[in-house]
Amino acid sequence: MLKRVTSIFPKRSLAKLSIGRFYTQDRAVEYNEQHDKNKLVQTQTISPYTLKVCVGRILSVTRHHNADSLYVEEIDVGEDKPRIVCSGLVGKVEESQMQDQQVLVVCNLKPSNMRGVKSEAMILCASDDANNVQLLKIPSTATVGERVEYENCERHDPDERVNDKKLTKIMSLWGTDSQGNVVYNKTHTVKVSGQAVTSSYVNSVVK
Repeated sequence: MLKRVTSIFPKRSLAKLSIGRFYTQDRAVEYNEQHDKNKLVQTQTISPYTLKVCVGRILSVTRHHNADSLYVEEIDVGEDKPRIVCSGLVGKVEESQMQDQQVLVVCNLKPSNMRGVKSEAMILCASDDANNVQLLKIPSTATVGERVEYENCERHDPDERVNDKKLTKIMSLWGTDSQGNVVYNKTHTVKVSGQAVTSSYVNSVVK
């Protein structure tokens, strides 16, 4: 049957696509082009507001009892009770620099068990080329629980939960510009209470 079809349509070879169907070559090209367009649209429309990034205040910070590289913090993010957060900042940020400090916290991640302690959020920090790390500088007018805004981005409600894949994709677009302002996708300034979140590290990554 395949030989007969080929003889009738000699210029239209068959191509098997990953979806398990047979198409003529021109149909395959059409499908692949549309598939590429769909991927491009998905990339272009990814929104930083998918993450629930809020201002938090570190109420306490201690060393993890079972992991030398981890701190365990209690962070007030404007909810009924503080969140417990594990951060791999030992040796990078001093405890004294963290106590009572305001920080940016990602609040809609799936809780993860870190050496016997359930971590309920993630602190965002800037990191330079030498892997030095510092907490982001939050405007003094910020209030605990306040969500960040992204300049010239349409605001919407965050996802209830964000998986690791989506988190990685969004955070890969965070960084600082040449002025030390925290930005999303190089052009959208990250703000709280109308003022920019900053770092002394310029052109660095935020994670």
